[in-house]
Amino acid sequence: MPVLNSLLDHKVLGREFKKGLQQGEARGEARGEAKLLRRQLEYRFKKLPKWVADKLAAATPAQLEAWQERLLEKKSLAAIFGLFTQNLRRSLRRNYSLRGPSASKS
Repeated sequence: MPVLNSLLDHKVLGREFKKGLQQGEARGEARGEAKLLRRQLEYRFKKLPKWVADKLAAATPAQLEAWQERLLEKKSLAAIFGLFTQNLRRSLRRNYSLRGPSASKS
């Protein structure tokens, strides 16, 4: 049985190890992005509400990137996080059934 110089040389274990490293790097990168955004938000708005921390903790990398860009242009937390548009969309769906064509026909 050959001796491996590195776990990375193993056909199966090496592949899985590399995949785990990539996932860990991506997760660490997202945490760093969230931490930086939080610091910038705290600098600008001082004490942040709990919902901001919750949103940052659950955010995807794409969401973090969008919020970082909005931070440069928007003047409120609601505008940065798109809360008005989310609530408006939800309200319109609920009140006007904007989910698609109606199933019932007259």
